[in-house]
Amino acid sequence: MSNSSSGVKKLFGWIRKVLEVVCGILMIALTIVVFAQVVNRFVFHGSFAWAEEAAIYMMVWLIFLGASINILKDSNIRIDFFIRLLPERMQHGLDAVC
Repeated sequence: MSNSSSGVKKLFGWIRKVLEVVCGILMIALTIVVFAQVVNRFVFHGSFAWAEEAAIYMMVWLIFLGASINILKDSNIRIDFFIRLLPERMQHGLDAVC
């Protein structure tokens, strides 16, 4: 049983690392696209037709993938003051539901 559990943890760790790399690449690409658009607009008095839409799509993907990384790390924002007042068995049940 512990071998399958460690295998699942290893798989989730690998998925998380891949997602972190993809998010890093998206962040760099988003920065480059927005910077290029700003330079093109203010220096060359023109604009790329695709830059704004590409930046929006990259930002949306960055948010969704970043949220999935938080789920894998179990670092979502939650208020656990009331959960800690419950008995330990109910706390574990609520953790499973969340």
